[in-house]
Amino acid sequence: MNPAVCAVCGTTAAQEADRGGPQGAWVQFADHEGAEASGLGHPEGLAYFCAAHCTAAQALASRPCAEALAQLRAQNPQPCQAPAARPASPPARRWWQFWRT
Repeated sequence: MNPAVCAVCGTTAAQEADRGGPQGAWVQFADHEGAEASGLGHPEGLAYFCAAHCTAAQALASRPCAEALAQLRAQNPQPCQAPAARPASPPARRWWQFWRT
């Protein structure tokens, strides 16, 4: 079973609980297969959504999971993240560059 992490934005159930607001829910889509059918893995057609995306996901429950997720992610694009900071040069490299000039 996968952890309760929103399939659209990545918000965890624990983060929602810490905020104290409304909670998300698991949504079963048209291609849902129970835990018995999938064995030990995560059931097909089952995904968790935070409170902000749960209503929209439930409206698409009649579709296959992959199709619904694609539509939800297209409607709710993630904000661009700033590029990671460049790691500092090792001290030996800075020393070498200092003496080269």
